[in-house]
Amino acid sequence: DFESKDFPNVKRFVDNCHKHNIKVLAYTQFTTLYYETMMEEIPDLENWLAIDEHGDKRIYRDRDYFRWIPCINTPEFEEYLKKVIRIALEEGNFDGIMVDTSDAPACYCPRCVKLFREYLSEKIHDPEQQFGILNFKHVLPPVKKPAYGENQDPLYQQWVKFRCERVSTLYRRLYNITKSCNPEAIFSG
Repeated sequence: DFESKDFPNVKRFVDNCHKHNIKVLAYTQFTTLYYETMMEEIPDLENWLAIDEHGDKRIYRDRDYFRWIPCINTPEFEEYLKKVIRIALEEGNFDGIMVDTSDAPACYCPRCVKLFREYLSEKIHDPEQQFGILNFKHVLPPVKKPAYGENQDPLYQQWVKFRCERVSTLYRRLYNITKSCNPEAIFSG
């Protein structure tokens, strides 16, 4: 909503670029929520935040207090990104989407802990054999990775796989929504 007042100028810019055969991608932030403006539109924005291993909000570069990092497993955050993509492609006539800062730092919020436990239960059928525990009901995501060398911790290995799977499937869904809006649209990060 905050950016909508400038949207007519953006559309004119895109149209002018197209007159000169220039493709234009809509810039989209992936790991920054600018809460000062976004909370006007999304009052529960704090529920979207990634949480670090100490239970604190994740902020960009650990110093940019004005840039909150979202939890990529928040359904509302995904819906927000899809909305941004639809607006850019259907209303803004952009040629594609450029997703910036497309990493996803580890999140230790209750939602991610629950999803990680579900992931382990689905992937590992004999936790006692591989982990020496009866089930994953009380497992917490590991917070320390080894300082060097190959990681031999089986739980940490699963944590990495879980996070990679979550990021890649989210990107697949964002790619699919991009292509559903315009099969010729570019999706980059």
